Amino acid sequence: MAHHRKPKEPREPEIVAGLLLQDMAYGGETVARLPLTLAQDEAQAYSAAEAETIGIEANTTAEFLPSPEYHPTSKPQSEVVFVAGGIPGETVDVQIYWRKKNFVRGKVIRLVETSPDRRDAPCPYFGVDKWPNCGGCQWQHTDYARQLEFKAKILGDQFERIGGMPNPPMLEPLAAVSLWGYRNNVEFQIDRVTGDPCYHRQNSIRLVPVQSCHIAHPLINLAVAPLTAALQKHLIGSVHQVTIRVGSVAGDIAIGAEEITALASYNQDYTARLAALERFAALNPLETALQQPRPALMFILRMLHQVDLSGFVADMQTALDPYTEITIVAEGKKRRLEILCGEPYTIEVLNGLTYHVPPLAFYQSNSPMAQVLVNEVLAAFDKAGLKLKNARVLDIFCGVGTFGLQLARLGAQVLGIEEYEGAIEAARHNARLNGLSKQTEWVVAKAEEYILELAARATPYDAVLVDPPRRGCDPALLQSLLETRPPYLVYVSCDPSTLARDVKILSDGYELVQSRAVDLFPQTYHMESVSLLRARPL
Repeated sequence: MAHHRKPKEPREPEIVAGLLLQDMAYGGETVARLPLTLAQDEAQAYSAAEAETIGIEANTTAEFLPSPEYHPTSKPQSEVVFVAGGIPGETVDVQIYWRKKNFVRGKVIRLVETSPDRRDAPCPYFGVDKWPNCGGCQWQHTDYARQLEFKAKILGDQFERIGGMPNPPMLEPLAAVSLWGYRNNVEFQIDRVTGDPCYHRQNSIRLVPVQSCHIAHPLINLAVAPLTAALQKHLIGSVHQVTIRVGSVAGDIAIGAEEITALASYNQDYTARLAALERFAALNPLETALQQPRPALMFILRMLHQVDLSGFVADMQTALDPYTEITIVAEGKKRRLEILCGEPYTIEVLNGLTYHVPPLAFYQSNSPMAQVLVNEVLAAFDKAGLKLKNARVLDIFCGVGTFGLQLARLGAQVLGIEEYEGAIEAARHNARLNGLSKQTEWVVAKAEEYILELAARATPYDAVLVDPPRRGCDPALLQSLLETRPPYLVYVSCDPSTLARDVKILSDGYELVQSRAVDLFPQTYHMESVSLLRARPL
């Protein structure tokens, strides 16, 4: 006999009324504290009908319901709550939807007192009031000057809290060139049932189908509609991810939110779309006559099944050939890396040097700001008093040579170290492309081991540049740096928490001279930073 579980009674959403948002956390949420004693009758509890009226999803999704063991009246201590959708200084009503041992998560459902820094977000997928919403951006509702202030403060806070530095030496943050349309690559998750390109929902692995992205380059937005159509026609259930990269053509001009909307597939203003196409796809007859290079898009398909891709390729070429060159690459399911059409790389131009970037290699996702980042690295070496001409520099996590070739261009002798062989091959190619092979050497190796080999061979270096992934440097690498102790270390980081952790470990042999946030990711809490460390006397 079958036993049927009795369905759980839906709970009323738990609302905290009149909460003051106090600070911005690393992660993009505002921080507040729940009242010391939050009695049930002090928390405003809305009925399902009232919840629908104010735009929350009452009793519909388990993620947004209180856990059974939570009883506000039994919690006398003040609890930290991380609130999505707010700005420090605002007073708001918050829906509590998730609890851990030491903190609570919630989202803004009603503004009581609004910050003067609040702005209308242009993206149709942004906002805690949208259902579902996209988790890619956290701060579209916030004035950009305040976003920059948050990033500088977050970086300093991480040095204080994790790095143990009461007054870290911070420089003013560097603002972004473009606030919109700056990403030269995006990664879409593909819905296996519908074939729709998707992003992840905020704080979730659930998928949100999108037709545009306001922080992606306009040409990427142009490609979303034909990509969707070709996936749905030919590859339902066969692709789980598509990355789109755009070359840096027209990448040095400021881009506005309205230009993203103009190329989005839901936009019906064809005059605006034509104007955007002329600007970003080099359709202007004069530009064509002057033989301006056509922009290029690369599509990287991550396959679930081995299927015939010829129909997909033909449809994409037909749809996009009037506007851009395209490369299509497939990997996975017996396709190690197959170039189906186009060139096997995108082209980036940085400070007068040309880079060929292969499909799986890393390159900074904001092309105009990559130059700002390089200039900040060079300024850090200048602050150190290091003359780059003939200086010996280790470039660890060198990638395709982004920083190493810029240092070599100014006369440094550069040794680049990277574990991914494809990136080293690209770095060697880029060195030849720019006539810098004699000043550079590129090695596939674990940096922590290779540094010790260099020390054993009595090969000293004047400085080290590290640009690790988000997880930061391996402890063994930090230990090798402490043992060999090159005079100067420039640390390029995309995660202030792992940076602060690593700088604390390095403090046994290095002092932090300065650090600066560089904003490559407007509308989000993410940032790059450049820090200069000087070796302490032995």
